Amino acid sequence: MQQDMLKFDQKFVGSHKAWKYKSPPNDKHWKNMWYLHRNEGDKTAMDHNVLEAWRLGYTGKGVVVAIVDDGLEINHPDIKPNYDPLASYDYNDRDHDPTPNYIDKYGFYTTVNSHGTNCAGIVAAAFNNSLCVVGIAFNAKIGGIKILDGHYTDALEAEALSRRLDYVDIYSNSWGPEDDGKTLEGPLELARIAIKTGIKEVCI
Repeated sequence: MQQDMLKFDQKFVGSHKAWKYKSPPNDKHWKNMWYLHRNEGDKTAMDHNVLEAWRLGYTGKGVVVAIVDDGLEINHPDIKPNYDPLASYDYNDRDHDPTPNYIDKYGFYTTVNSHGTNCAGIVAAAFNNSLCVVGIAFNAKIGGIKILDGHYTDALEAEALSRRLDYVDIYSNSWGPEDDGKTLEGPLELARIAIKTGIKEVCI
């Protein structure tokens, strides 16, 4: 397993070059993203050490991330520059457009399906475009795999987690079954098989 992870790491390390971080980006909410840069002003403060990773050249370049969730606003100005249609699919409507549905069954606008877009922004929102936030891996390509805007099953989860294994490097899954605060339900059989297959095929 250690050898497999070494191969996976080398895939991304080899092409990275030091990136000149000269000044904070002009993105509107950068000042509120303390978890990325708090250590800059106070060396005793804790953050995610993201600026150091950027300076070492780790900005997401060459990496494809798929957000498995409730959809992705593909034309959002902070997402569009890094949007990758090859890493995207809508399993609820069975088409290639993962745009979320913001109209509820009564015809009213709702933001209930905004979670996938929020997650995508955390990962790969554009850098220094004066809008919203900055993605931790702002040079990564980002796709949306939509499964949560409708009835989903173990088989559907397995399909989503197996989508383009030959192309997608990282699948982000910030969702899961309800829990009682003490226990968490794990993936069912088909999803579990898909996860194991993905680990073997993507990491090796």
